[in-house]
Amino acid sequence: MKISIGKRKLAKGRTALYLCIHSEGKRTRKNLGIILDKPINSDIKQANRQKMEFAICMRAKYEIKIMQANWERPDSKVKNILQLWQGFETTYTSADHAVVHAVGLHLEQFTKRMLLLPSDITPVFCADFWQYLNTRCGLHGHTPAGYFGKFRQFLGHLVRDGLLTDNPARDVRTQSHTALPKKPLTFKELQVLAETPCSNTEVKELFLFACNTGLRWSDVSRLTLANIRLAEGIMQFTQQKVANHSKAAAVVMKLNPTALTLARRAIQRRGDSAATETPLFTPPSYNRSLQILNQWVQKAGISKHITLHCARHTFITNLISLNVNLSTVAMLAGHSTTRHTEGYVHLNEEICAAAVNKLPPIKL
Repeated sequence: MKISIGKRKLAKGRTALYLCIHSEGKRTRKNLGIILDKPINSDIKQANRQKMEFAICMRAKYEIKIMQANWERPDSKVKNILQLWQGFETTYTSADHAVVHAVGLHLEQFTKRMLLLPSDITPVFCADFWQYLNTRCGLHGHTPAGYFGKFRQFLGHLVRDGLLTDNPARDVRTQSHTALPKKPLTFKELQVLAETPCSNTEVKELFLFACNTGLRWSDVSRLTLANIRLAEGIMQFTQQKVANHSKAAAVVMKLNPTALTLARRAIQRRGDSAATETPLFTPPSYNRSLQILNQWVQKAGISKHITLHCARHTFITNLISLNVNLSTVAMLAGHSTTRHTEGYVHLNEEICAAAVNKLPPIKL
């Protein structure tokens, strides 16, 4: 529902005010009986300002009256925030659907399942929810900011649907915690991992495949047999994260021998009769896969903080360490410009050390 103040011009420079009501797909008007006179002097201008303030109060009062009436109807179509979130989650189609579900659970805990209407979501509510995510529910690193970003996106949908006039979370500033550094794996560490048994073959080979292709979890976990042209040794797919806004979303890559071997093993596990839409890898959920990865890394004696996304860091950083041209690395990583790729250069300590050692010595 959306109610705004409309204006209709009358004779002699006067203006009539009315309410424009958009509710349940219908538009109606309600005359307020307020006339603004032609502003020919300061007294009339002041009177017009007072009339306008009164009209704003009437609009708010009428909005509350309609919402209360709709809320009390047995067949009410007015939905509370948690119901609207459920609809948002149901229709959400991007790869990070699990994040949306997690934010919904936190929203339930924060509101204590109170029946809040869209009009109850104020800038103060949004700021409080951000503080809850950031300090009171045990989230770390970039997660609180990412979760609040989904909440802000949800409110944007409510604005689009006419349930809010503007986004109350627009001006809430978020800042990530200092996260543990996600260091890439060296070639030696990758070899150690490959030789170390893992409790889940799918997770092991998916991770090693991503280390040799640079795929994000959202992409590698969605790969199907149709994405692999085994005879040609080529992988072709569309990056989920940037599918709608990047010219580099479509990626065609020649697989190196390691990635090709891993792809061949995965295809053999599926069998000759597998359909083209069959997933190449079938890992458990993201969180369970992360647990398995952490156990596997510890078993290999690697002390670095490793996440599933570190496979992408490893791929890009190791290419840079081999002095591969940044433009080539950007193309392989699916970056639209080298600006994104340059951020990975600092991750390689060997490159930094080599750069510093190139400075000529000074006799002291």
